[in-house]
Amino acid sequence: LPLSAPWPGHAWWEDYGDGQLNSLVALAAAQSPTLRMAQARVRQAAGAAQASGSGLFPRVEASGQALYTRYNEQAYESGAVAGSEHWDNNLLASAEYSLDLWGKNQAAYAEGLDNLAAAAAEGQAARLVLETAVVRAYISLARQYALLDVAQRTLAQRQGVLDITRKLLEAGMGTELAVSQAQTPIPAARSQIAEIEASIAVEKYQIAALTGQGPEAAEKILPPALSFAATPALPLDLPAELAGHRPDVVAQLWRVEAAGQGIEQAKAAFYPNINLLAAVGYVSIGLEHFLTVSAGNSYVGPAISLPLFEGGRLTGNLETRTGEYDEAVESYNQTVINALAAIASQASRLKSLEAQAAETAEALRLARRAYDIASRGYRVGLTDYLNVLAAEKDLLDAEERGVSIAAERMDAHAALMQELGGGYAVRSENAAMERLPDPLALPEPPAGLPPQTGERP
Repeated sequence: LPLSAPWPGHAWWEDYGDGQLNSLVALAAAQSPTLRMAQARVRQAAGAAQASGSGLFPRVEASGQALYTRYNEQAYESGAVAGSEHWDNNLLASAEYSLDLWGKNQAAYAEGLDNLAAAAAEGQAARLVLETAVVRAYISLARQYALLDVAQRTLAQRQGVLDITRKLLEAGMGTELAVSQAQTPIPAARSQIAEIEASIAVEKYQIAALTGQGPEAAEKILPPALSFAATPALPLDLPAELAGHRPDVVAQLWRVEAAGQGIEQAKAAFYPNINLLAAVGYVSIGLEHFLTVSAGNSYVGPAISLPLFEGGRLTGNLETRTGEYDEAVESYNQTVINALAAIASQASRLKSLEAQAAETAEALRLARRAYDIASRGYRVGLTDYLNVLAAEKDLLDAEERGVSIAAERMDAHAALMQELGGGYAVRSENAAMERLPDPLALPEPPAGLPPQTGERP
């Protein structure tokens, strides 16, 4: 059983260059209840694998008893036993070993290991979902802070226009109407700031929950240092084989393999079961002859059982196992199809956002130029306030659009990294395979069990 899988070894979120983000992702991986539940499922699968391998070894048992017994006269004929009282002693050690000529026990062990590998891959999938959730929530927090900066600049601009309007009125060049118009948008700007600050608090609470902490931890989260302009670019093409690195695809592949071993068990049940039995012990009435040669009792030999008439149980079990295998295969196929569709969708979204970002940058440049012209004209009395207000609205819309597009680009990149199974930088075939990262590392086979044989996916 290969205990490693080609998970991309690079922590892709580190490319964003924010140390606080790196710490939050590590914290989530260390203490999130979601990952601890995944760990528990891996331990359950490890225990089940160990139990399924027990059939490959001899089973040895020992038992003993010492009972003070009175033998009644009705159950026994007259003699030394009837009506007497004695210690009834029994000490026995027995061993049983299945020859497993048809591979039933080996297939059961293989199924357990396959289920263990699937559980570990599903644990990796849970880790990837959690890591991406933290990253995307952090990106959303950075977006809110960027919008807060825009809203605060807008408020400062509106207050500056109000000051100019009042000065023009004092100089006899303005009107009360113009002052009133300049005052009107200021409360709305303050309201928008308050709304964004509330959104920031909500995002921080969500990040705290994802990292397994209470709401009080939200106060310790500082404004992100993310640079939306530093969103990593994708390679020119993304090979379809990258879908095979997704942990959910790997998990489904192991489920198919486990179902195949179930069919082997169902087939082996049609053949004779041959066990070797042996026992040695002592049986005596009374203590005076216990543990003597005359009280010795032993047997050794084969035991054969052959199913003759099961009323269709074995055939039905084989049909059930075959159906489970077919279902696992189709589930794997659907998982691969969904993975390819998701990768294509996110890659297309990211490329579209890159094109939109260029257009938005040009729109923002033009909006700033128009606002500067309108502001200068208003200061010298060449234009009225309505022109300034219209230019300011266009500038605000362009700035907010620019922030949203930039944040969506980084969010789309994070989503694509998840769809690719954790990135697209996979080690070469000649390099050592990356082990499943702690704390969800795929365990070694249970101690004492033989290594799994045969080809594995």
